[in-house]
Amino acid sequence: MAQEILKSYHSKDSKVHPSVDESVLTIYGSKFCPFTQRCLITLDVKHIPHDFVGIDLMNKPDWYLQICPTGKVPFLKEGDKELTESLVIVNYLDELKQPTIHPADPYVKARGSLIVDELFPLALTAIKNLKNKEATVEQKIDEIKKALAKLDEKFSQIKTKYLQSDEQPYYADYMTWTALEMVVPVLRTLNYPSFNSEKELTEVYPSLAKYLHLMSQSPSIQRICLSPEVLADYYSIL
Repeated sequence: MAQEILKSYHSKDSKVHPSVDESVLTIYGSKFCPFTQRCLITLDVKHIPHDFVGIDLMNKPDWYLQICPTGKVPFLKEGDKELTESLVIVNYLDELKQPTIHPADPYVKARGSLIVDELFPLALTAIKNLKNKEATVEQKIDEIKKALAKLDEKFSQIKTKYLQSDEQPYYADYMTWTALEMVVPVLRTLNYPSFNSEKELTEVYPSLAKYLHLMSQSPSIQRICLSPEVLADYYSIL
């Protein structure tokens, strides 16, 4: 399935910029990229019409480097408006229309950015270790398990159902989720057997597992995010 998605993406072999309506808000990126997914989830939550152009991150087309010289994803383009950096794009999108992805309380809203800064790098440990060519599989798994233990401790200290509320997910949840969803697929790719079922994950990291299950029920997460099986398939070819 990952291969099928990649086939629809534009790679180095794509000589010509795809035909898009430049007046329509367009996101360039990859659904395998946690930073791109932040933007796509936000667009879904807020019901903002948009186009999406898939970019092969391992083989970026020349035309993409011409419109976005840094080669970064995600990249937002709408007419002469251009933005990079996922959180910059997300906060721009949030201003376009209601509902906001931030809670109403100013303090809780501000705390959301601190929560993301704390949790996202820990969750991103999984994919960073998968790409570490110098480490053994055992070393990679050990580093990921350390990060998971820290994450589980952090989640055990959170007093609300979600990261910023008992009622619904907000900014911190969506911005952190896109890295959290990578953890189990990465461990499956490394053939770490203890993470082949939700039951086993729950026994080792109960607070983290409870949150992962909760967020997986979000309608926007279900519509936008890829399944653990598809992600594991993709990571196996990195």
